[in-house]
Amino acid sequence: MPTGHSHDDDDAAFSAVAKCCEGHTIETVDKYKTLIEDKLGKSRLKVSIEDVMIIPAYSQFLEDSIGELKHLHKEEETQHQWLFAAVEPSLNFPHGVKVTYRAYCSEKVIELNLHPKEQCVTPMGIITGLEPTTVHVRWYPSKDCDPSRPGVEGAYLLKKIPSGVKNESGALTLPAHPLAPETRERIFSCLSEVRTFFRYENHKTIRESWDRWAQLWSPESDEINDYLSQLNRNGIFYKIPLKLMILDVNYILPPSSNWRTKIKDADELNAHFSYPSVLAASMNSVLTQFNPRPAQPRLYVTTDDQLEANIASFNTKVQGYYLNTLLDMTKKDIDAKAKYMIDYNGEALSLTGIFNLA
Repeated sequence: MPTGHSHDDDDAAFSAVAKCCEGHTIETVDKYKTLIEDKLGKSRLKVSIEDVMIIPAYSQFLEDSIGELKHLHKEEETQHQWLFAAVEPSLNFPHGVKVTYRAYCSEKVIELNLHPKEQCVTPMGIITGLEPTTVHVRWYPSKDCDPSRPGVEGAYLLKKIPSGVKNESGALTLPAHPLAPETRERIFSCLSEVRTFFRYENHKTIRESWDRWAQLWSPESDEINDYLSQLNRNGIFYKIPLKLMILDVNYILPPSSNWRTKIKDADELNAHFSYPSVLAASMNSVLTQFNPRPAQPRLYVTTDDQLEANIASFNTKVQGYYLNTLLDMTKKDIDAKAKYMIDYNGEALSLTGIFNLA
């Protein structure tokens, strides 16, 4: 996973939680909390479990500030690495942040794609139906991605800086997310099932534990404001994580030396390793305000024959020019040629800028 991705850290922490529960039957929330805190309390990893029944309405907070953003989380559409860079505020980057993304955190990876065996061309694919494919990865949006922003690399997602709303006392806050419909009914239905299942005398402790939980946490109605008032009466107060950073539009995160940097060790060289001959390229496939009709996530070269034909065609057209013409040109000649670009079909490209070789 790329630096900053949460899966490796979160999964590692959860495995410690799972090991605490091995060999135990956990019938109550109290037992889950006590078991984990006691087990991990004896190790170097200190934890405290806190019940969270209310979260801020983050989607409502951000919905008017972030443009449309789709096709980035599922299967081959997933973009695993995002880069947020500070740049000078401009028309193209009004808040001084440039965003780019790519499918993986490496420039070249191998994907295994499931195909009918008769459509596969590699030995592994013919046997298993899993076709190994070399995917070339690049950053998007590139300078040639968006006709409305010619020559501009990257995009911005934040259309405006979000801010909180003022409560009755005039302080900035973030509304709580509404409860789901029939929340109260579903909770009481669950509690009824618990009491029915643990109905015997030797289950009394379990029933009492769930009764205490219900008295503290069960909502009296499905209205979020009623639930907030109810929890306040029980001494439980609504918390907004990172409140200062989120609600104060003038807050700037100070530099910190505490950010962890992960350094991946260099892979060992393998003289027998070779990338698969079937090729694909990751594409500009995330739907945003600047890319309303995104391409498919991958552009494939489907067969070895097609790949070899493309390589041969390219070599035939380019090699002679390079050997017979380019090597005899001066820098001035190359600068002049670079001003005129020709598409693969022979048509001249329309360019707004002038290229100059250093």
